Amino acid sequence: MASVSGLAKASGGGHTFDGFDFAVSAIRIKDGFNYRNLETPEARAKIRAMADAMKNPDVGYRRKFPLVIQRIDDEVYLIDGHRRFTALQLANSEGAGIEMVPVIHEPQGTDDLDRDYDLFLTGEPLEVLEKATGVKRLRNRNQSFDMIAARLGVTVQTIKGWLELAGAPDELVQVVDQDKLAATEAHKLFKANGSAGSVRLAKAAIEHAEARGKTKATGQDIKAVTERPEPDRTVRESIHTIAARLIVAARENALEHRTTEELDAAVEAMAGIVGEAAVGAARERVRKAA
Repeated sequence: MASVSGLAKASGGGHTFDGFDFAVSAIRIKDGFNYRNLETPEARAKIRAMADAMKNPDVGYRRKFPLVIQRIDDEVYLIDGHRRFTALQLANSEGAGIEMVPVIHEPQGTDDLDRDYDLFLTGEPLEVLEKATGVKRLRNRNQSFDMIAARLGVTVQTIKGWLELAGAPDELVQVVDQDKLAATEAHKLFKANGSAGSVRLAKAAIEHAEARGKTKATGQDIKAVTERPEPDRTVRESIHTIAARLIVAARENALEHRTTEELDAAVEAMAGIVGEAAVGAARERVRKAA
């Protein structure tokens, strides 16, 4: 089995003072290895910018950012630098002509578990869904939540929040990725209010935080937009009367499709007055009766 130095020479490169020069064409990619999604609009924009810089003859591929590789038998696989490598391939497809790239070998003794943990710590922070992908892989390697939390330096609650948010609406995940709301707080909102309610309350909490001159909403902001004054007796009795009449009409098949849509809109408006929980039961009773 050839050494990394031997493989580098065979590819047309060789040993350098800070690692190796390796042929771009000889570097392999492991399918499904990287947690990061390189197909999102944000990722594609960054890859495009990197590729444009590499196409500049005065810039090319910057040696201060070598790719990290792993040798398996007589093949070399990329371990760290997937976004840079994708940009490099794009630049070359557009005529950059970069044949050699600086690489370094991963630390001796690195195993698959180490690599899976290291993917959390390389480059820019991962998005929530990407973190959830990583946690699932680690769990499949028999890593407990406590073990994962200790190694990543976060709480167990945070990790479980990533997994919960994997099924949350894109709008809620996006504000977490933008660091406008903590994953743990988003998880609580989603669990308590469902898809539509969590998005609405998250946006309101962020607006409340911005009004205080803050860039990130906290539990204080969520509490401020969630707590509402108790509606007076007249309002409560009116809502109960309306709900009762709608239930009777639904049982008698007296509600047309358009009326049902208008009902949903009205119920959402009620939620703004008395809160999601107070209206939720009435909404469910009407829909079951219909």
